[in-house]
Amino acid sequence: MLKIQNDTIVDILSKKSQEEFITTDEQKILDEWRSSSTMNQDIFDEVMDKERWNHDLKLLLSRNEKATWNTILSKIEEGEDVAKVVKIRKPWYKYAAAAAVIGVLLLAGTYFLNSGLDKNIPSTVKVAQEKSEVREDDRASLKLSDGSTIYVDQAANGKLAQEGNSKIYKSKDGEIVYDAASLTTFNQLPLTVNILSTPRGAQQKLILSDGSKVWLNAASTLRFPSSFAGKERVVELDGEAYFEISSLKSKVSAGQTARNTVPFFVKAKGVTVEVLGTHFNVMAYQDEEEIKTSLIEGSVKVINGANARLLKPGQQAKVSNTYLPSINAYEGIRVENEGTEEATAWKDGYLNFKRTDVSSVLRQLSRSYRVDVVYKGSPSGTFTAVLSRKTNISEVVSALASSGVAVKFENNKIIVLPAK
Repeated sequence: MLKIQNDTIVDILSKKSQEEFITTDEQKILDEWRSSSTMNQDIFDEVMDKERWNHDLKLLLSRNEKATWNTILSKIEEGEDVAKVVKIRKPWYKYAAAAAVIGVLLLAGTYFLNSGLDKNIPSTVKVAQEKSEVREDDRASLKLSDGSTIYVDQAANGKLAQEGNSKIYKSKDGEIVYDAASLTTFNQLPLTVNILSTPRGAQQKLILSDGSKVWLNAASTLRFPSSFAGKERVVELDGEAYFEISSLKSKVSAGQTARNTVPFFVKAKGVTVEVLGTHFNVMAYQDEEEIKTSLIEGSVKVINGANARLLKPGQQAKVSNTYLPSINAYEGIRVENEGTEEATAWKDGYLNFKRTDVSSVLRQLSRSYRVDVVYKGSPSGTFTAVLSRKTNISEVVSALASSGVAVKFENNKIIVLPAK
């Protein structure tokens, strides 16, 4: 694959957005760049969306140059018809195209071109943040059935403990691994429940006794058995996690040959996700308005009270986070054919915001960077950006401020200011 320089792709995108002629070689470079990653395709779609540039043009004509360029570079707010506000002799996008292209590509902290994103994210991830004292509640921890706690970053590699039928190890990559010692006694040992917790600003990878993989996002807790026995596998989630579930056959008596797959269930705040073997993400934070299940591969069933919906890859199920006592359940299930890429971006080391409500953005930043948000005003609007989790939080807040959000970073806090 050709190594595409930033200025080359910016120039081609600028021409394309203005419907100018591009050569066969330029078209080849553009096609190759678009197909190299889904993020690049998203950038292309964003650049070609002329209607959303109206708002940027209005800012270009009404603000000082520095603030205007910062806002255009952020490229985040919804489009707004300004035809009645100002007369323009030439198509406005001729003037705004280059600025919008550069803005989409070079938003503070994003890394779209050349190297792409680092997929080799360590199993225990701590994002860039301001220096602060590390307390015990700031560490990823594993609580065992006897009440003892193992702090993952302090534990040495190798065997950590034994719970029921499983030996617990910490791999050289920082993964917590449950290894079933003797499958012949799988259904005979007592069941023990362990709890893996992550603080704000950290993630942790876990391999369950059946080989299933779990990536636990920041400020999350997973309750799970040290080994699985019986006719089902059940874990409980508070927060967010990405799952890759392994198929597990049920045990049979001597002489029998039929072996059924043991179903896997994720329970999160009244919502149950049933799966046989697949890749999916569940987001169920207490402070979010919705519980979201995003399916990447395979098939899952989302169950909420008497309601149930079967998802296909690329679909996302949403359930209101408001409990309704009258029906002893949460609101019904809504299924959308988008949102999975944004929902799973954290697992690959970045935050993907696509016209995301600013309030939601602030909550995600608080969890991801282990910072508090102080509200002196009410945030509004939306934000679009793809940010590397390695980006310093102060740079991220600067990008938000440059986009027009009344916010600043001070004393390791994000402060939402009153609107001017």
